[in-house]
Formats: sequence, C-alpha cells, structure tokens
Amino acid sequence: MGAVRFQIIDGKLKVLDTFQSFVNPHRAIPYFVQKLTGITDVMVRDAPDIIDLKEKFFSFVGDNPIVGQNIKFDLGFLS
Repeated sequence: MGAVRFQIIDGKLKVLDTFQSFVNPHRAIPYFVQKLTGITDVMVRDAPDIIDLKEKFFSFVGDNPIVGQNIKFDLGFLS
C-alpha cells in the first residue's frame, strides 16, 4: 500500500511526504501475482493487516482527494 502527498509549487510537482507498507493478506499469494508484482509470501509475512493500516493510511491522506490508476479496485479494499 502506498500514497504520495504532493503539491504544485511554481508550476512544479513537489513531493511533500510518502506512505508505504506491505499488507499481510493472511493467505498465500498466488504464483502469478508474485510474478506480476515481485511481492512474495515471505515479504508480507510480518507486515500489518489491512485493518491495522487503514487508520494510518486515512490519517496520512486526511481530507485530501485520493487519485490513482484503477482506483475503484483499490478503494474496494479500504471500505
């Protein structure tokens, strides 16, 4: 899970802060997903689960808009 807080200053995009964490899905990651993402079961074994991350994520986002590629899919995990 990741997010970037940015602002346009003098016509340039400036990164203000970032948020990133693996998420423990509490199940095996399918082989094709491991190949697609490069993320393995070992990498997420000790990561927090989505319930623990949601509060931190929404605190990071605050009242800023959430934008992204295929965002409907991702927001489904956060609702």
